[in-house]
Amino acid sequence: MENITINTIAKKANVSRGTVDRVLNGRPDVSDKTRKRVLEVIKELEYSPNVVAKALKSKNKKIQIGIIVSPKENLFGRDILKGILYAKDECAIYGVTINIYEMKGFEIDAQLAQIQNAIEDQVNGIALAPMEDTSIRNILKSIEDTIPIAFYNTDIEGVNRICYIGQDGNACGRVGGQLLGMLSGGKGDTAVLLGYKMIRAHLQREDGFSEYLKKDLPEMRLLGTFETREVDRIVYEICEDLFQNNDIKNIFMSGGGIDGLGQFLVDHKLSGKVNVVCTDYISRTAELLKNDVIHFAIGQQPFEQGYYSIKVLSDYLLSGTRPGNSELYTNLDIRIKENIDCCFSEGLLASKL
Repeated sequence: MENITINTIAKKANVSRGTVDRVLNGRPDVSDKTRKRVLEVIKELEYSPNVVAKALKSKNKKIQIGIIVSPKENLFGRDILKGILYAKDECAIYGVTINIYEMKGFEIDAQLAQIQNAIEDQVNGIALAPMEDTSIRNILKSIEDTIPIAFYNTDIEGVNRICYIGQDGNACGRVGGQLLGMLSGGKGDTAVLLGYKMIRAHLQREDGFSEYLKKDLPEMRLLGTFETREVDRIVYEICEDLFQNNDIKNIFMSGGGIDGLGQFLVDHKLSGKVNVVCTDYISRTAELLKNDVIHFAIGQQPFEQGYYSIKVLSDYLLSGTRPGNSELYTNLDIRIKENIDCCFSEGLLASKL
């Protein structure tokens, strides 16, 4: 049999060797059309740079990775799904299939049900954003010795996972504190609008924010933390009560619900009068930034979270390779109105969604 090399693939696909290397390693700067052509050639030539992967394919061993995702109405989850689908095509080259389990509601029982579905389907690895709950922890601990686990977006303690891919929540909170301190001159009554208490990442952001204010901005009085469950109506109602009884100058949002806050500020003619730092840039965030209703948005690269949660498990199942660190932190991507439209991953998978 002919020895298939990267040069062989490059010649047949009519691209450079560097382009093939970028496709094989999931790097950017390759157009969708070119990436698709290279992947087709790789599949046609049955090329695999991984000896173990070749051996597994020759034995017709089926490898399945199950990834549990948020309900489709969750806008942040849609960006994670883009990364998952991107990795799915690459994994197919090595005979790895990806099963996507969509939660039926953003609730603990819904996540438990999909974990159980993945187990019953006998997947070889599971990726998820675990909720902070004893029942979630227990079911994951029951499989940790037989099914490799990767966490994305949020982490939980007490489970033996391959790695966590996502934001350093505590660092995000500290960055949020520093940004609000710059906006306010380090003064003014302040509130935290927390997404979910069952999401550890949201709690970590709150902790980092509170620690930063206590240590570096003692004149920014923190009035409290209010759980919104990322529901715009609840955010609006919380704000009505907060602003009626307090002179709020600063708000840090550690989860979703920015539409509700933005609408409240616009309706009550408070745009530009309240300093706002939020996490993620979904839904109306771009509009609110451009209209100076909010000031900073801290992103966490959801595309990369979805992509690497699959790639990490795939590498481990094919060759036993673990990432160099058990925590793979994404960049704290700070957006303002001048750069909110700059997003590399937008449109990469438009044809697949």
